[in-house]
Amino acid sequence: ASFARDAADSAAEKYHLTAVQAGQIARRVGAKRMVPFHFSARYAGKENQLYREAEAAFSGMPCP
Repeated sequence: ASFARDAADSAAEKYHLTAVQAGQIARRVGAKRMVPFHFSARYAGKENQLYREAEAAFSGMPCP
């Protein structure tokens, strides 16, 4: 979950997932829990944004 959803193009160029994509995959495979990690340095101090996006996608809720 290296990138936020608004940076999906950058994530794709670098062959990484967005937090939303990671959460969606975890939900689809029936994971019991998900632990996002490996954030881009651009999110230093803003990791909560990625956690929120991933958790919303994992739970099936709209992303914040």
